[in-house]
Amino acid sequence: MIAAIDAGYFQRELADSAFRYQQQVESGERVIVGVNRYVADGDEPELLHVDPIVEQRQIARLQAVRARRDSAAVEAALARLREDAEARCNVMPALVECSDVYASLGRCATCCAPCGACIARRRCSKARAAATS
Repeated sequence: MIAAIDAGYFQRELADSAFRYQQQVESGERVIVGVNRYVADGDEPELLHVDPIVEQRQIARLQAVRARRDSAAVEAALARLREDAEARCNVMPALVECSDVYASLGRCATCCAPCGACIARRRCSKARAAATS
């Protein structure tokens, strides 16, 4: 092993490997999206600019929804969502319930994110049964 290090074997192998890799990229044999294939044509995408009048109208609609929704029902639905997320249950029924009572997407995401609830590992009924046992 020491003789190989002294002879520069490992450094030579690394350099040869890097050279082969770069040749593959440049020839197109190895595809790197955005570098040698599917490269944008240089035009920057146009950004969406919302008209201030439309923005104010949407804010007013949001405030109206928040004023007429049942806050207690929203909190109860969010509590169920948080419970299901923490139990690693299927959160879809709780998300539908949150939607029905007009809970915001941000509030729903806040309930799920700390638990990493995007992946359900057990069915809710099994998880609830285990939690109450």
